[in-house]
Amino acid sequence: MGSLWMALECCWSLAKSRSILQEKCCSRKEISPTFVLLVLTGKLQVFVERQRRDLVLTDAGPGTILGELAVLCGIPRSASVRASENSAVLQWSAAAFRSLLLRDAFLSERIFRESLRTLIEKERSLIDSLIRSQGSSNQSA
Repeated sequence: MGSLWMALECCWSLAKSRSILQEKCCSRKEISPTFVLLVLTGKLQVFVERQRRDLVLTDAGPGTILGELAVLCGIPRSASVRASENSAVLQWSAAAFRSLLLRDAFLSERIFRESLRTLIEKERSLIDSLIRSQGSSNQSA
């Protein structure tokens, strides 16, 4: 329990707490990744804009980390985030987040495992969608 408490203290000391009001955006697609969020309370909506409409990709609740892949890979964000209800988050700067991962192997492993699990689930969903789309176009031909 002592090492978990120390890890939590370290996480908290490197982050700043933020409140996000419902409908406010806290991260925009294609902006350089400068921070990572951990949802503490409430719900954040991850979305992309397509053909002047917002397409909701997922809802992120307490315990969800957002923006970690963009920060780790140094690539622009692929989606935007807004609060779907009043929420509280911890926000780490990109440098603080990388430092946190280097300090705590256990935390790093959990974050990487969840990030990779999410990517694999999205890949499977995309493949399933392509197969369904090809199946329906083959039937209509």
